[in-house]
Amino acid sequence: QGPKGSVVADLKALGLAPSSLGSLPANGGRIDVCDQVTLRKAQLFHGKRLLHLSRYPNVDPTTGAFRFLRAKGPAPGGFAVADGDAQRVQSWAKEGQPFVHGYWQWDWDDTIVALSHSSTTGTVQWSSAGGPQVKPNARYFGLNILSELDAPDEFYISSEGLLYYYPEVPIHSWTEDPVLSVAPFVVDMSRVKHVSLSGLEVRHSRATGILANGGVQNVTIENCTVANHGANGVLIEGVSSGIKDSIVFDVGCVGMHVHGGDMHTLTPGRMFADGNVVSLMARYRRTYQPALHWGGAFNTYSRNTFRDSPHTCVLGGGNEVKSYEGGVACIFEYNTFENCAYEASDVGAFYTCGQKGTAFANPGNELRHSIFRNIRNTEGSGVQGITVQAVYLDDQMSSWHVWNNTFFNCSVGTFIGGGRLNSFHDNNYHFCDIAHHFDNRGMGWEHGDVHCMSKYNQSNPCLRDKGCSCNPAAASHEFAGPVGAQWAAKWHALQQSLADPNCAGADGFVPCYNAVVNNTFCNTSRFIDATQVETDSWHSTVHNNSNASCGSWHPETGSKAVHLWV
Repeated sequence: QGPKGSVVADLKALGLAPSSLGSLPANGGRIDVCDQVTLRKAQLFHGKRLLHLSRYPNVDPTTGAFRFLRAKGPAPGGFAVADGDAQRVQSWAKEGQPFVHGYWQWDWDDTIVALSHSSTTGTVQWSSAGGPQVKPNARYFGLNILSELDAPDEFYISSEGLLYYYPEVPIHSWTEDPVLSVAPFVVDMSRVKHVSLSGLEVRHSRATGILANGGVQNVTIENCTVANHGANGVLIEGVSSGIKDSIVFDVGCVGMHVHGGDMHTLTPGRMFADGNVVSLMARYRRTYQPALHWGGAFNTYSRNTFRDSPHTCVLGGGNEVKSYEGGVACIFEYNTFENCAYEASDVGAFYTCGQKGTAFANPGNELRHSIFRNIRNTEGSGVQGITVQAVYLDDQMSSWHVWNNTFFNCSVGTFIGGGRLNSFHDNNYHFCDIAHHFDNRGMGWEHGDVHCMSKYNQSNPCLRDKGCSCNPAAASHEFAGPVGAQWAAKWHALQQSLADPNCAGADGFVPCYNAVVNNTFCNTSRFIDATQVETDSWHSTVHNNSNASCGSWHPETGSKAVHLWV
């Protein structure tokens, strides 16, 4: 029996050396990396649930939402604590291995950082140099703190290997024993060919439930339940492979990672994710850990339900994937998105980004016949205003076809962030604040050098891995590449736009030849937040978008956001 009603197990006595129990990151990391994959902090499970490391404030027991304190502001080597929290937070420095987890600079980027064992009045310090800069009102909570072990489903592991666990019910009422993860993977089928997994229940890894990378071929995962993993549910990379009719939930990072194909050679991946239900991801790292992470060429993602994500539900393509994969000619259809992006800001339920020269070089993708429901931030923000989109083409991402989708109760339905040759038509928007956002950031804060293409040629190509961020040069490299004729045949309009004066000039990169047409909306404050004069000057078409009847659906009758285990 331990403090505050907890129970204690000596893991050393069970043959587990403290050094084998993994760790948390001392100083955060890249925003798109789930460090649990490599650090492999031991995870505790009970009643088919992934439990929480001890923390303050506690997770909301009713909704499962994370709760936060607010930083007063920056301080040398750490941050200043709000006056009402100072005594408690400063006491964490006396703990064995104290950490804090927060949205320090942006509400789209969370980081775990170790605390020093020293503090000054009103401040706490990072354990090492190079910690994040902290903005006033940044959201955070204490993590891995024994004195805060005070709520059901929390646990703590000391440096001596003692496991403290606060159970939901007393030991005599347990119907099954807790499980401490040991293995990084449950199923490792990397580099295999012609294998199917069917009807399995896959649980309790420190890192990934099913690992199938290294170029698998003809591998199918079907009718499986993949749940309760420290990092990822399923990671599959290869050819003619995928996951279907499965349930994935309650994982620390990504639900499903399904990649395959090569954009440079237009080698089809023929990967698939079909008929799956994915929920309650990002239990460990909150941002950039989607239900589905996608990448490659000629893949199909269909009939899935994605729900309950603090950040994005579907992420991939562009700069979010390996440079040879990109995101080209992939199909997303008949999917449902619900309660995505409830905790973050500057995010989309479906998000793809065109940074690092990828904006014009990821063409041919299609998003159709899908439903987006309750895409709003419901948990507040800390350091920036709240902007949440259902479909977010960020940083000049171009050449997408988005049609026949329905948007219910979304802050913003669809979003063109300065890109070109995007087509949005026959979509329906119900009870949205803004149906469609359209901006010309390539002519403003993301202006760039419109003549950058002249700096590159085939002997000096624009390669993302070498730091090139010139969008037209990166696309031109593909049109001059080994399958350039195929690129030109498929995406002739994109090739023509690279030298079109309507698409670039003294004012920067123009969001040219977009079409926002034949859409309907109801009970929506504004259809579009750009004027007709602006969109005409961008050589884009906004036409025949009409106000229509909403029918019987209303936000109050839609499902409520409850982020608990299923």
